[in-house]
Amino acid sequence: MSRPASAGVVAALASVRLRRAGRGLALALASSGGERRSPGPAERLRDLAEFEACFEELVDTLREAARFGCGPSAEERYRAARARALAVYPRLRPVLGAYLPAEPPARRFGGGADSFERLFLPSSVADVLAGHEGALGETVERTREAIAGYARHLRALMGNP
Repeated sequence: MSRPASAGVVAALASVRLRRAGRGLALALASSGGERRSPGPAERLRDLAEFEACFEELVDTLREAARFGCGPSAEERYRAARARALAVYPRLRPVLGAYLPAEPPARRFGGGADSFERLFLPSSVADVLAGHEGALGETVERTREAIAGYARHLRALMGNP
């Protein structure tokens, strides 16, 4: 005897779902490169420490330039810290962004750049200072909060809160 039509449809749909799930798993495994693994908390904490070092150099440079002026020495220090930040930040952007406190709407600018990027995407110290219009301290505090929050999270994952 034959099965009712509805039972055949259900069996066919189940078969299609299993094939799709299997294909999705195969694609996920293939895209992972086989041996690729995500970095552990200790490695992510090292990346964060590397970024924090260049970030603090950048902040010191910007604060000195705001106080004493944008001379050639400030521009040179900014370019060096900026280059390091641009090299390290892309790995951290997805997670650090989650720790950034919300910005007041009046302070949002930069076409999608987050608070960190607004400190090192401009090509000169003068451009950074002009873009912040007196709110550099607020941006620095928001970014430091994000770094501290992510560091606490990583240390907790490692069992060192």
